Amino acid sequence: MIFVREAYLEKLKKKLTNYFTKFRCLCTNVWRFFLVYKSYFTKISFI
Repeated sequence: MIFVREAYLEKLKKKLTNYFTKFRCLCTNVWRFFLVYKSYFTKISFI
């Protein structure tokens, strides 16, 4: 019974790590997009 629980926890941990990685990737992409957009917007306002 304990072994089953351990395996379940391992699976859960793997899933959480996967979700965290995806979330972090998404945040990085959004941040990059924001920076590019900001610099683009600044160029337009200067013209």
